[in-house]
Amino acid sequence: MNDNTFIKIAVFIQRDYDSTYIAPDLPSTMNEIPDIRTALRSSYLGSKTFAGLLVPETFNHNFCGVNLHFVLPENLTGGVMDDDGNVKFPAVPDRFTVTRNFTDTSGNANIREFIVESNYFSNENKYNTVTKIPAFSDTSKQGVNAWRYLGRSYDKSDVPPDTHTLPVVNDYSDITENEKCGYIKNLTAIGAGDPLFASYYPSCRSVFGFCDKCDDVKPNTDVTYTVTAYYSDKSVSETVLTGSTKITWLGMFADYDNHFDVNGADVSAGLSACDALAAAARADIGETPDKDFFLCVLELDLSSALTEPDGNFTAEDEIHRTQFDTIPPLGKCPKIRINNENSENLAPVFEQLDVLEKEAAAAGKSARTIAYKRYKLYRFWQHFMLIFESSKDRSSDVFTAGVQLLENLCTEIDGDVKALSQLNEQIEKNRNSLMSLPALKNGDVTLLSDTDEAPFFLPKSPSAVISGRDFIGIRSDDPPQKFSPPFQNPVLFIDYEAVFIPVGDIVNNTLTGWEFHPDDTMYTLAENYTEGERQVISGRCILTPFGIMQLTDKLCDYLTKQGVDPSKIAQIRAGLSNRTFLSQNLNGFAEILTQEMLSFRFPADIDARDEPLANISRKTAPYVDTDRTEITPLYSYIFNRLRGGLFRISKLTVINSFGQNRVVSEDTAEMPTAQTFSAALESVTVDGIPYGVLPPAFTTAARLNAEYDGGELSAQALILPDFAGGRMMIYTDGVYRGALRIVYRSGNAECRYTASDGTDVIDTGNTITDNFISFFVSGENNSAFTELMQLTDTAMSAKARSSPASYIWGRPLLLSCMTVSLEFHGGCKFPVSKDSFGKVDDCGLSEFLLPLYFGGINRFTDGAIGIFDGDGSSVSEFKQIKPLWGVDNNGSYIGDSVLKISAAEGERHIIILSEYGSNVNISTGFLPVKKILPAPISKAMNEENLLYCTEIKPVIGDIEKLIMPQILPDKDTVYTYVGAPKDFKNRKAAISVPESFILDSKNIVFDGQIEVKKPKIKSIP
Repeated sequence: MNDNTFIKIAVFIQRDYDSTYIAPDLPSTMNEIPDIRTALRSSYLGSKTFAGLLVPETFNHNFCGVNLHFVLPENLTGGVMDDDGNVKFPAVPDRFTVTRNFTDTSGNANIREFIVESNYFSNENKYNTVTKIPAFSDTSKQGVNAWRYLGRSYDKSDVPPDTHTLPVVNDYSDITENEKCGYIKNLTAIGAGDPLFASYYPSCRSVFGFCDKCDDVKPNTDVTYTVTAYYSDKSVSETVLTGSTKITWLGMFADYDNHFDVNGADVSAGLSACDALAAAARADIGETPDKDFFLCVLELDLSSALTEPDGNFTAEDEIHRTQFDTIPPLGKCPKIRINNENSENLAPVFEQLDVLEKEAAAAGKSARTIAYKRYKLYRFWQHFMLIFESSKDRSSDVFTAGVQLLENLCTEIDGDVKALSQLNEQIEKNRNSLMSLPALKNGDVTLLSDTDEAPFFLPKSPSAVISGRDFIGIRSDDPPQKFSPPFQNPVLFIDYEAVFIPVGDIVNNTLTGWEFHPDDTMYTLAENYTEGERQVISGRCILTPFGIMQLTDKLCDYLTKQGVDPSKIAQIRAGLSNRTFLSQNLNGFAEILTQEMLSFRFPADIDARDEPLANISRKTAPYVDTDRTEITPLYSYIFNRLRGGLFRISKLTVINSFGQNRVVSEDTAEMPTAQTFSAALESVTVDGIPYGVLPPAFTTAARLNAEYDGGELSAQALILPDFAGGRMMIYTDGVYRGALRIVYRSGNAECRYTASDGTDVIDTGNTITDNFISFFVSGENNSAFTELMQLTDTAMSAKARSSPASYIWGRPLLLSCMTVSLEFHGGCKFPVSKDSFGKVDDCGLSEFLLPLYFGGINRFTDGAIGIFDGDGSSVSEFKQIKPLWGVDNNGSYIGDSVLKISAAEGERHIIILSEYGSNVNISTGFLPVKKILPAPISKAMNEENLLYCTEIKPVIGDIEKLIMPQILPDKDTVYTYVGAPKDFKNRKAAISVPESFILDSKNIVFDGQIEVKKPKIKSIP
């Protein structure tokens, strides 16, 4: 259970210094006022080296006493992404009342209250022992970033006189030279931008913490602290939070057991948090088939999907999706709801909506381009500063060229922003025009809120779970207690080192060293693969407590329903309940693969004493100063265009909120650290050491775009296959046009086309459909149609029936237009080096040919049959069909190769043959499976409105003996016999009952087709 009105309190008692105490030799960075040059290389927390341990400020005299750290509820520490892709954090309580209560030696209750003003800022020297923050908008100081002290505390009986007269600013960006002291209205858990701010006591000790010197408390006294948190401005929130803890005060110079133990901790790794947890829980649930997969299913609430057709695939697709972060597309899609399908005013709506959709897509792409140029500018500017910050030469050609490059990019961004603004104005005009159409005024159509475009995907860093029974940490599902255990120092961070060995490479724009199989969502290692250069990646991240009890309940409930021995279930429950599970993605891992580091970034340091650098900083700052948490180039790492290789955690250190650290595991020359890999991560052995396998994925955010073209016009033709008769009946606009059939000439199978009028003229009224038919009836392609029929039969025999009519007429197919493309979010990431300033080289990633695997022979509900490469504008584009994934074909016209696309080629047009009303899945291995909804069709193409036809072979019959069977047992069905143009003209004759087939003359040739209008077909159970 997680109570969002409860504050958890971490406690650390620091003894005072005396002659016997030696302070630890740790670097102190919190007392420094960091400038741009140090901020670009290290976190605001003060780690001097990214690979080193998280180093807090030395616990000096300012920390001596009882240190209380207020651990905020999770709902106040997480950010929410807005419509523009910016992460917003909620305002947190900015006042804390700390009530201290103990009984003195005379038996009298001693109560004292302290106030913590978390949002108070000042530049007064009397506050120089509290937390320091940068004041981004104060440019009064030259050479260093402006700063302020944040937070203060005092006895409640000693309220500062200036409390009610100081100015209030909205946030840190409003602190200017004029605001020497005041209050911040919207205080957040990330402070001035550091994502670890509220979690780490040395960073926020005067903001989300309190140090009590206990000068008036006798040794060996039990002391209770009760903390009440609230908002000083009730208009922000009226929420009140409380928490309590109890300690024993032994005196200022006593030794305190600040317990921090990780003995017996186990380390597990996976491709996602739930994946790693499943691996960690194995010891308690025993060996069961597909246990990792099943635990992920339970944790993600996917068990109900398993009962549906293709349930395993659905669950695997969703589990695979959790291994990616979604990146906002920065674009919107206009949407409408049709209230009256019979309205005569819909055509103008569709036309105007099509215009809006194209403009909205263009606006999204423009926004992504701008974001990518800002990214480039920031990297170029950082690179420029690092090159010239220590150089004395400001007049060199290289310096001048660098300044010009940055200025040109700023000018480009200005132009793009202006163009996007104009486009948005045009979109608004067209939206107003749409609203003025009769269909919307009359209520036939409703304009809905815009929806986001499909997101881009970036693989998450691998996840680690640390678990153990003697493990101290705050569990998210612990019930709130009146008193927290004393000295409970929650484990908040991990500092890790990981080994990454790239596997395979891109050769001739094709991936080597990996294999893909029909039932997989991602690639697996090939039998023979090549290892790349070994890389060591370091980083740190905040740990998240796992709500293991909820998963335990789900697992035990399931096992109970399955009739598992109750004693076994009790054993599993006890095992999982008695362990603490802490996990987190190894943040920074994915970024370092592309030579980047997540860091807390200060704005440009404009130093008037260095005018050339100050000028270019002033110009670039408005373009790059949009987010305080940024990525910093790392020249010492290798750039990886793809993530794909072997991985293991070589060192893991846990760090609590007060900076204490313990090594959990570390590889040594004698023995590698023990760790469990999830089934999804897989495991291989290299030189006797186990490694997990990270499947290949793009290290630049990417998405697969795939959509049907032309709205209702995407379905070019509806095709009814008749496997018994060896033919396919063709419909366009709901009208029967003719049939392709197999005929045998001299022992060879050939394709013939018979139009609805009995001729062989190909004229369906649809160019793409005509070209489709023309290819198969060409004398040069004798076996093409036979192979297509075989492919269709193979594909459909493994599928679910999607239509009641399929039991009699065969399942309809759609011939549809689709556009596919691979798109990176604005552009590819690129490597940096000391001599590559201003260069963008994506290392061939934009040219990489990504294979697309349509459907799947084992996906029961997937509708894919195959695709033709091209837009169907010529007969030759139907020369080869690429089948659904998993079908083996050795024919001349069913291709063994898959469709491959690259980002550089842009949009690719294809014709897809799929089942009517069924989804189509596209797998890449690099990205989540793309599920394409059924192709839209016009009303005329709707199955209920189709004019079904069946051919009659030439038969000479006697009126006394020839009886034609009734096709459908429905008296309301209307039959029409259409005769072939033999000895008499083509004629249509309505037939109401089967007896009407008995004609007046004795011998007559029956040749042509029977049309069946609106058959009412009941579903067969």
